[in-house]
Amino acid sequence: MNNAPKFNWVEVASCDDIWEGEMLDVELGEKEVLLVHCPGGKLQAYQSTCPHQRISLSEGKFDGKAITCRAHLWQFDAATGKGINPEKCQLFSYPLKVENNLIYIGIPQEENTATLTIQNSKFKIQNSKINKHYHVN
Repeated sequence: MNNAPKFNWVEVASCDDIWEGEMLDVELGEKEVLLVHCPGGKLQAYQSTCPHQRISLSEGKFDGKAITCRAHLWQFDAATGKGINPEKCQLFSYPLKVENNLIYIGIPQEENTATLTIQNSKFKIQNSKINKHYHVN
């Protein structure tokens, strides 16, 4: 039996929309996702906001190795999403694939329903539609 996760793949951009060394916010339902095109051609998809104060990371800087938030200079490794400053931090990453020059982000599926928790937001996914549900800590 194959226990590999299954995904609903959602087209979010074309490879022509984001060049190597750039960042780009894309929409995934009502949520924004940050695409990062690392040197060497690797594309990554992360939560679009800094976990510190939810400032958009696309408003910050990307030097090819690190993503830096404009507000308080928190930094994340662009290839892994792991925190550089502070170290005990991690960006949520999305599965990503490229087919025919189009970029797709994967949304987990489990019998057509899945729950995905990102920061303090909960998403219930049914039939490829995203319904946003919030919870407060």
